[in-house]
Amino acid sequence: MVTTRSRGQMILIMSVLFAVTVLTTVVLLNTLHAPANVNTERQASNLGDIERVEGQAADDMERLFQVHTSMNRTGEALPYAAESGGPDDPFGDVVNNTSELNAALSASESGAAVSVSYVEGRSQEGMLVRQNNSTQNFTHRGYSPSEQNWTVLESADGLPRLSMYVTDGPDASDPPFEVLVEGGGGKLTFDDDGVEGAGVDCDLAYPIRVDATGGVGTVSNATDICGEFDLGVPDTFNLTFENGSQAEGTYTISGVEAIDTDIEGNTFDWQQQYDGVVVNPAFRVQYTDPSITHRSTFRLYGESSP
Repeated sequence: MVTTRSRGQMILIMSVLFAVTVLTTVVLLNTLHAPANVNTERQASNLGDIERVEGQAADDMERLFQVHTSMNRTGEALPYAAESGGPDDPFGDVVNNTSELNAALSASESGAAVSVSYVEGRSQEGMLVRQNNSTQNFTHRGYSPSEQNWTVLESADGLPRLSMYVTDGPDASDPPFEVLVEGGGGKLTFDDDGVEGAGVDCDLAYPIRVDATGGVGTVSNATDICGEFDLGVPDTFNLTFENGSQAEGTYTISGVEAIDTDIEGNTFDWQQQYDGVVVNPAFRVQYTDPSITHRSTFRLYGESSP
């Protein structure tokens, strides 16, 4: 079981790694001092460094986001955070404390600095649902008998994360297992040959992994990456499973402002639901050196300027 202490140690380690990345960039900038007649080239180089630092900041904030709440509660890294409650500090405080530690560790004579802050007002809340037993099928266990055609997310305004690991698919004589975005979106169809739909036609052996951000993602198995799909997620939609009894595996799915699916409170510990949590956090990154100050705001899962 992961303890609060071990979770804190993981956050500290990630903070140090982020600081090392920033420090590396700062050292690089120390080599970029140039006379006035090459200021244009220097600014272009600085912009390249800004892009690299912002990319690294996003990666580090994603790791922090995934461990902040869930490592303490479930022992797994999951894409959601609770603002407050229980043993967890508010997520914004954790981000700010981490950023302050990074700034202290990466201070240098060049004056270059990177700070990251959590923007609560532009972050998106909603619901996360998951199944963590790879030998269970994709039916809804909240009722008896279990439902094989059911709505996983209802009236959602966004699909920050969709991750599925389908360990066993339908036989040739069985109807396919389908994941549908109702309301104008696409679908993924799993049959005995693999996966098709939403722009992919993947002849792959099971187990098959599907991983998407904002409805756009990849299909792969242990040896191959088949291609990229796009579910064409509309502004408001339902995400449904059809013929869920025909396949087995795990899933982690988050929806912005989605309605309760009644997984919470059931008697099966392999299906969980977390309501009223942050599912798509927003961050502000500021990069400053003696010649430039650059600020940007982004949501972790899509939308660069929320």
